[in-house]
Amino acid sequence: MSKHKSFFFLVAIALVAAFNACTEKESDLGLELQDPSTIYNGVADTAFGIAYMVLDDSLLTTGLNSVVIGSGDDDNIATTVASFYSNVSTPNEASITFDESYIIDSVVLSLAISNIDVMSADSAGSQDLHFVITQLSQRLCKDSAYYSTTDVGLGSTLFFDDVVSVQRGDTMVARLKLTSAFSDLIANHTFASSDEFEEAVKGMHIKLAPSTSSRNYVTINLAASNTRITVYYRSGDNDTPRSYDLAFGSTVTHYSRFEKNFKGDCTTFNTNPSDSVRQASMYLSPLGGMNIRFNIDDYIRQFHQDHPMAIIHYAELILPVNETEAPDERPETLAAIKMYENGVVANIPDMYDPYTYSGFDGTYDATSKCYRMRITQHLQKLVKEGRDRGTLIVINGRRTSWQHTVINGDQTANPIRIQLVYSE
Repeated sequence: MSKHKSFFFLVAIALVAAFNACTEKESDLGLELQDPSTIYNGVADTAFGIAYMVLDDSLLTTGLNSVVIGSGDDDNIATTVASFYSNVSTPNEASITFDESYIIDSVVLSLAISNIDVMSADSAGSQDLHFVITQLSQRLCKDSAYYSTTDVGLGSTLFFDDVVSVQRGDTMVARLKLTSAFSDLIANHTFASSDEFEEAVKGMHIKLAPSTSSRNYVTINLAASNTRITVYYRSGDNDTPRSYDLAFGSTVTHYSRFEKNFKGDCTTFNTNPSDSVRQASMYLSPLGGMNIRFNIDDYIRQFHQDHPMAIIHYAELILPVNETEAPDERPETLAAIKMYENGVVANIPDMYDPYTYSGFDGTYDATSKCYRMRITQHLQKLVKEGRDRGTLIVINGRRTSWQHTVINGDQTANPIRIQLVYSE
């Protein structure tokens, strides 16, 4: 083959390759804008079931990187008081000495604040926050799991009880100068280990004082470098100020506690935590509030009998919201949890996969006024088993968000349901 023919042959191959590459790339354009249930061949169906509210009574809150403190009063749901308990320790389980040769000037607790939600002053340039910090009567166990309803005894010693002003902005830090009661616990002492130090200090309970505001929440970032306890001291023969950071925040044992007083139809949970409530308006409430349990067992049993070899191509959980709900109260994302016969729960398998279609991963769809969640693998497993023990609907981040939402129950004109496409 001549050089000229070889050249044109190579150019032709390159053009074909470029054309094919462009064609394949463009074939996916706009796919995320298309309703995924319409791109599958098969039979479309809708599964209806029963839905009822259940108490979020076993919410594990040990070791969160972000915690909420404060209080809120949600109409028709509950009043809530959120606080957290924490150990105080030495870094890397080290020994520490503050003997007679050291003079402690002050101990300052710094809390990095990521969000302030106060109904009456959201637009203010600064926010006054009344922190109350009480010594624990016993330290938290490192090997124990703590839940939102766990209670730990408090002593009578106050480490802080005062108002601080926090400037609103991208970086917000509350600096609390602890009382001498804290300094007295560690002054003139040598601690051979972190265990000895923790046993002396016990730990602390941190909350906001009661407020007249219907919403008074603060979110604290325990993993931030600005969250720490610093001891400022001098040595007896040297007046140069020094500082020592104790272990606090995400590096020590801590947990959140949520105290609820339920209202209206939800008051049943005050005395009977195992109750369930079925009604037209279903509340999804965070911070140890309520979840929704949705069950389609009758549909699954009949479907399994009629279509034993069915393949689920697409399934979507539709959660219509009550349109009278205030939009700013609504959480951005919901999640689904599978329930097993032995009471164990786990995220549905779809939650572990990267989401193919943006907007169908439990986020709120303002156009259809509902939350939409892909549950294809989850429904396929239910169909294969031939029964449904229930799917738990929860607020994503329910341990660290005050936002709630109201979902239509199964007895409304626009009920909670599953839309699916299958073949066999």
